[in-house]
Amino acid sequence: MASNYQKIFFVLLLLFAMVTPVQAASTDLQVGNAEVNLRQGPGLSYPVLVTLASGTPLTSLERSGDWIKVQSKHDEGWIASWLVTTPENSTKKAQTVVSQADKLNVRMEPNFSAPILAQLYTGDQTELLQERDGWAQISWNNQKGWVSKDYIAIKNGTPKTSTTTDNSTFTVVVDALRMRSEPSLDAKEIGVAKYGEQFPVVSQQDNWVEISVNGNTAWLYSFYGSFSQGADAEVTEQTYTTIIYNETNVRANAETNGQVIARVHAGEKYPIVGMQGDWYEIQLENGTGFVANWVVSTDAKAQQQEDTKITVHNTGQQGVLSGKTIVIDPGHGGQDRGTTGYRGTDEKDVTLKTAALLSAKLQAAGANIVLTREADEYVTLRKRVSLGHQVNADAFISIHYDANENSSITGSTTYYFHDNQMNLATAIHQNLMQKVSLNDRGVQPGNYYVVRENRQEAVLIELGFLTNPSEEQTVTSAQFREQATLGIYNGILQYFGH
Repeated sequence: MASNYQKIFFVLLLLFAMVTPVQAASTDLQVGNAEVNLRQGPGLSYPVLVTLASGTPLTSLERSGDWIKVQSKHDEGWIASWLVTTPENSTKKAQTVVSQADKLNVRMEPNFSAPILAQLYTGDQTELLQERDGWAQISWNNQKGWVSKDYIAIKNGTPKTSTTTDNSTFTVVVDALRMRSEPSLDAKEIGVAKYGEQFPVVSQQDNWVEISVNGNTAWLYSFYGSFSQGADAEVTEQTYTTIIYNETNVRANAETNGQVIARVHAGEKYPIVGMQGDWYEIQLENGTGFVANWVVSTDAKAQQQEDTKITVHNTGQQGVLSGKTIVIDPGHGGQDRGTTGYRGTDEKDVTLKTAALLSAKLQAAGANIVLTREADEYVTLRKRVSLGHQVNADAFISIHYDANENSSITGSTTYYFHDNQMNLATAIHQNLMQKVSLNDRGVQPGNYYVVRENRQEAVLIELGFLTNPSEEQTVTSAQFREQATLGIYNGILQYFGH
């Protein structure tokens, strides 16, 4: 009899084990705002099984790094975690990010070399979308971006609405920025925005911002400016303080060893009723207490930030390239991915990041910079060269990463075609090799369209081989991009006699 009970128990246990995964595998994700590829394995190098439409419900099965194995209604495969979202009806608790720093950069991707989309100020609150490798993805100014978790607090709940009516403003931080009729480099140029000009924001799309100017609208590339919350403040004599750290102590008196009478949390606001030295006296529900001014943000601080003109600080040799127009050409883009690395890196992505970093350095030295593409879009080789001719560029720098069927090949090469391009190629390559630890493949003539058909001083730089696993890991790092762009920058300075 006991044996029969044991058998029944064992069968029930098996049935339970079989049912449990099905119960756990509920629909918990959905495809984001664009079509995405479902792949055979966890990486961009794996074959595409099927393309999923935006909003497709998914069930997560397992995870490998930044990739999630999911199941749709008819298919099962792997998808990048940053391309999926949690459905609005999810039971996951909402969380809020509170900035603990002024001018905290909101970046396009979770790394310090990614283009800057906007900035947060101390006490700013916004929705937390996801976390990854020390970064938090947030929603700000109607777009998604990433902030370093070192400079934020995360609290449960939704962001608290401000007591002011905030109107977003876009400030240009480069000498000149082309206004376009549509959010595309192919769109008609309808004007030029100058350094320091501020414009009301109408809308945003990808890396473009629509502004209001002279009763009309125009589009600017948002990397070359910053967003701020211009305020038509509510008329009030009351000043509030915003807590920027979780578990902040409220003390009975204005001393660091004062008795703790309450603990408050990031994002909470309290009226200020007085000040003693470096301490604010704030109004609590059952009395008052003191918080140190270095752990809070106040309305007064915010107003001071809004009234202060934005100043761009740089460590470059300001003005030495004044009058020089330099075209930077991030290779490939859009449907043209370029080479795909051993680890799945798309060349088009790293060329754009490298170009943005080089652009910032050269602009800091006073150069007028023209990018052949400012986003992930396809631009023909003919148009790239034509752009250099149109602006009568003093230099044309094409950024690429190399590939070879033999994955053991490594190194960096700088190419030219016409004899008048050789001096620029040599200056750049010599300075580049002083900054990076790659195999020196030298300066070589190359039959590439962007140098062959170019009347300007033009070079094409291959910054290492993505098809070599070790070199791919090196050249896709933020540290490498910083050193490589510094080397190219130094070479350009040398070429122009500085």
